[in-house]
Amino acid sequence: MSNHNIIIKETIMELEKKSRSLKKVIKTFIESIKLLHKLDKGLVTYYALIGLMVGAKPFVNIYALKLIINAISAQKTFKEVFILALATVVLNLLLDLTEKFLGHHAYFRMELVEEKRNMEFGRKNTTVDYEFLEDPNLHIELDKMYNMENNGYFGLWVQLENCMNLVENTFLFIIGILLAIPMYKTYAPIFGLPLFAQNIIFTLLVLFICFLQIRINSVSLRRMDKFQKSDVFEKERPYSYAVDSLLDYKMGKDIRLYNSELYKGYFETQNEFDKMVNRTFRILRLPAKLSLSFFNIIGLLVVYLFVGLKAYYEVISVGDIVQYAGAVTQFVFAISGLTTVFNDITNNCDFFDLCLGFINLSETKYSGTQPIEKRDGNQYEFEFRNVSFRYPGTEKCVLKNINLKLKAGERLAVVGMNGSGKTTFIKLLVRLYDPSEGEILLNGVTIKQFDYDEYLNLLAVVFQDFSLFSFKLGQNVASGLTYDKEKVLRALNAANFVQSLEKMPEDLDSYLYNDYEDGGMEISGGEAQKIAMARAIYKDAPFIILDEPTAALDPISESEIYSGFDKIVGSKTAIYISHRLSSCRFCDTILVFDHGEIVQTGSHDELVQNKAGKYYELWNAQAQYYRGEEIRVLLS
Repeated sequence: MSNHNIIIKETIMELEKKSRSLKKVIKTFIESIKLLHKLDKGLVTYYALIGLMVGAKPFVNIYALKLIINAISAQKTFKEVFILALATVVLNLLLDLTEKFLGHHAYFRMELVEEKRNMEFGRKNTTVDYEFLEDPNLHIELDKMYNMENNGYFGLWVQLENCMNLVENTFLFIIGILLAIPMYKTYAPIFGLPLFAQNIIFTLLVLFICFLQIRINSVSLRRMDKFQKSDVFEKERPYSYAVDSLLDYKMGKDIRLYNSELYKGYFETQNEFDKMVNRTFRILRLPAKLSLSFFNIIGLLVVYLFVGLKAYYEVISVGDIVQYAGAVTQFVFAISGLTTVFNDITNNCDFFDLCLGFINLSETKYSGTQPIEKRDGNQYEFEFRNVSFRYPGTEKCVLKNINLKLKAGERLAVVGMNGSGKTTFIKLLVRLYDPSEGEILLNGVTIKQFDYDEYLNLLAVVFQDFSLFSFKLGQNVASGLTYDKEKVLRALNAANFVQSLEKMPEDLDSYLYNDYEDGGMEISGGEAQKIAMARAIYKDAPFIILDEPTAALDPISESEIYSGFDKIVGSKTAIYISHRLSSCRFCDTILVFDHGEIVQTGSHDELVQNKAGKYYELWNAQAQYYRGEEIRVLLS
């Protein structure tokens, strides 16, 4: 037996789904409706009205047909019968046109809802505590949410359809009861039973049929839900990723040269997986479909037998047969429909738990309100006072008891081995995280007290893992749709991007990359790094922080950056992180990190003299790899 067939067998055996209370289902459903209303205030109403229109049409036809049959039986004039028929057609037309009109507008508004949801997620990304964004568990949960949405059985659109179906079947249920009530008042000598006994037997038979439908349908739906949310789809994620990455032009070279056989295997596996999923869905839904057809026939038999006998004894008219049979039939359909809707809403709770869970993530760190004091000459001073830090959910201290002062205009270099805490030090400074212990002060005031946006305006940062966007070059540098062209050019010139700019077909209006714009420029890693540095320069903040800013540059380009660094920084305070110790010679002070602690402080000349120190160890380890010409270029 193949692995996929084993999966099918095992999945079908898992019948029971983790219980979810009715209270929880209702609560999540209400919250989901509130979210949809927030994204589009009229969309839920549109879908509810569509459900009302769809639910009304069967009863319009049932009641109208009763009137027409009774009119014919009573030998009414042709004109009277024609008017009834015409009124029925017109009413059906109005209901159908209203439904189509609402559906047309709802469809195009729904197209925007997912985009608005994504924008809501985007805004959340900029305000939520940063620790959540670096939590891999969050990304796993969001991937689950998107996977659920993409398979077509969960999501915003599904919930709107659930609203429509809920209104439709509730309307069918209520009107079915109302139209069937007169039937219970008419007595016919069926088997000699009294009226109340006839009504009880008939009602119990109908309810029993409904119960069997509900039971079988619920089991089938639970099985499907179990399968849709099983680990099978999680295990298959690498295969889906492989297929999706085939469409990414940036991976084309590597796939062609190295991974064609690997991707062929992944592709074949994904194809088999899709077949397995389709086959499993067919197997899981088959019992519900067969039972639905069977019990519908049994239900119709019971209804028509009961109503037909009353007509036989002439206690109801021929038209009444249509009304009562139609009403009870729609009632049975409504019970089955409400069961399906409830199961669909219950299943969709998992999606909305993830969606609402992200939207409702706490935002606690950026609560300061104090404005930043404007000081002439950028006279700002930072102080780390007994700062220690451990990442959320861990016990290991990444930084331990950091104490230092950073004075205005100072050039500070931070060096150390990978994992020594250098980048974490910067993350605390820019308030991506807050210290676990101790505090960071700006001009004697803890940085938590300041308005977060104002505080960030003091800092221009180039992280090692920076990102550029597939927008225009000028927009990337200025981080805005509009910008000062001359200022952008000065920033690019300071970052030594002049020669690369000459190759841009549309100058500052040239798009980077080919993600969505034909003719976009594919830039090298070194060019991207220069643009990122230009972006920091353009911001013109009092503090400039560079985390491995020249890692992708050749020695000559690096030397050119460093030779003009003082000019770039000017009166600003600069913090510079680098693995290349030769690049730190121009800095006033060098901090040497080791295992989260500052183990040495001083200038390059001071530190290199201490042969027992960590800096000398690092310097000596790197120096042996420098060739004479490179040393002269780097140190000139």
